[in-house]
Amino acid sequence: MATEVTMPKFGLSMEEGTIIRWVCSEGESVQKGQTLAEIESEKLTNTAEAPAEGVVRKILVAEGETSQCGQVICIIAGADEPIEGLIEEIKSTAPENTCEEVLAAYSMEEDSKGQQQSPITPRARKYADEKGIDYRAIEGTGIGGAITLKDLAAYRYKDNNLRTSGRGSVRPMTATQNTIAKAMIRSRETTAQSTLSTEAKVKKLVEAYRELKPKYASEGIRLGYTAMLIMVVARVLEVHEEMRLQIVDEKYVRICSDIDIGVAVDVPNGLLVPVIREANKKNLPTICRELEDLVARARVGTLVESDIGNAVITITNLGMFDVTYFTPILNLPESVILGIGSIVEKPVREGVGVRFEDHVYLSLTHDHRILNGASCARFLQDVVKNLETISWR
Repeated sequence: MATEVTMPKFGLSMEEGTIIRWVCSEGESVQKGQTLAEIESEKLTNTAEAPAEGVVRKILVAEGETSQCGQVICIIAGADEPIEGLIEEIKSTAPENTCEEVLAAYSMEEDSKGQQQSPITPRARKYADEKGIDYRAIEGTGIGGAITLKDLAAYRYKDNNLRTSGRGSVRPMTATQNTIAKAMIRSRETTAQSTLSTEAKVKKLVEAYRELKPKYASEGIRLGYTAMLIMVVARVLEVHEEMRLQIVDEKYVRICSDIDIGVAVDVPNGLLVPVIREANKKNLPTICRELEDLVARARVGTLVESDIGNAVITITNLGMFDVTYFTPILNLPESVILGIGSIVEKPVREGVGVRFEDHVYLSLTHDHRILNGASCARFLQDVVKNLETISWR
């Protein structure tokens, strides 16, 4: 019996996904649970698996194309099983730009000599009309040779001589880059962001790091300053309830009960923020292990929906790049984000002489609509205090 494979829904917020790569090709036999395709949704990359054993008889969504969750992306059936009727049924109910059988509904125009041109998908046609693009000479790369949005973008860049003008190459934004861009604009436009900066003496922090690092390494644990900062911030958030406020709408705010801490991770072509759940209830070795796992999976694109979102604060560490102070941008709906700068030795007067002490620079951006400067300053003070007094064992 033929099986329809639909675009998976990896999380409550997922509405559509993009086929990054088909792992299996048409005519290939697959087993139940075998990976069929790699799918990108917002900031996550996941896989679609075969729900049944059979042969991949028809791929309905090409690589690089986007489809809505629940939309049929391929058909698995027996090698000789008739599927024409199923394809016709899908054609009658599927959204636009899904399979080559739907091309009959695509715009087909004739040139001045009466010759039929390549088909163009409805979305691409709408875009071309809005931008005034003459697409009659464009060669489509979509299913059945249809002109897609990607084809129009490439043609537009070429037409503007951007690729050969010496101004650098141009390429479409990835789904991750596009999601980040929209999130950053929304963050700046919908909040009242203000940043407080301070520095902390971290002699004991550095001493603890140097003492514990080889011990942790012998146990297969990678110790880092970010993990140590997560532990400190989690403990301080326990006694600073106001720093866990988040705006729900124009009339309501939420006080987050779980102290889940996001960590900004630099990944190819973007930034991801996996989350350490209930960080205040975990010791340093556990935080180190979880952080290493999350960072590793973020960089190879295997995070899942439960790994991101719903944090109370994000920590972003640029200290390894010798950055001192900077202005982090809020990761909505969070109301605070803490930037960690580099640890530097600074001269400190001692009697008639001078000694050097390690200092770290901290930058806290907050949403001034619900968090005032004094509350955030007190929070920073306690973070600074705990960096020197917390027990790491």
